[in-house]
Amino acid sequence: MRMKKLDVASLSRQVGLMDGILVLRPIAKKMFELSQTSLGGLMSDDIVICDLKDIIDCSSSFVDEFLLTWQRAICELKNTMMILTNMNEDVQYTVESALNQRNRISNENLTLISYVNGHFEALGNKLEKNTRQVFELVSEGSHISVREVAERFDLELNSAGNRLKKLYDAHAVIRIEQSADAGGKFEYYIPSIE
Repeated sequence: MRMKKLDVASLSRQVGLMDGILVLRPIAKKMFELSQTSLGGLMSDDIVICDLKDIIDCSSSFVDEFLLTWQRAICELKNTMMILTNMNEDVQYTVESALNQRNRISNENLTLISYVNGHFEALGNKLEKNTRQVFELVSEGSHISVREVAERFDLELNSAGNRLKKLYDAHAVIRIEQSADAGGKFEYYIPSIE
């Protein structure tokens, strides 16, 4: 697993946005291209930390063209995720609005993960309630197996596995192989970013 950091404020200054306000789809597209170069490519098992420190506000079109384009690229790879950090309330509101709108009008199923006030949140309204409950368990910092989810929520192993697989497919968690005698094939978790 490799952690790669996207410093969004630095990228925005490189494309001429000096005030911490991210707007305009063409500029977002330039920032996306610049960010691809700065990360040096993306591979399976990469964790992208998208740092939004010093970003005051943003537009929905910017979120759509920059963050959601990144999330689509991440969704093409295995065991890869993006975590948004240092978002203020205005930015988070716009990110969630843009994500929900894109999911609705394009029938996409994107989920973004943010790290706010010391805990992880799943943004977007595409996770079912029971899957969101499992996400909340994983977001507490534990490595969780199918057996542990089944015991915690009084589920059959198959149902517990399906919930974890949905989180994995949404790129809301990553997984590592564990020994078969530990109660399952994989452990699922969100990597620590501190």
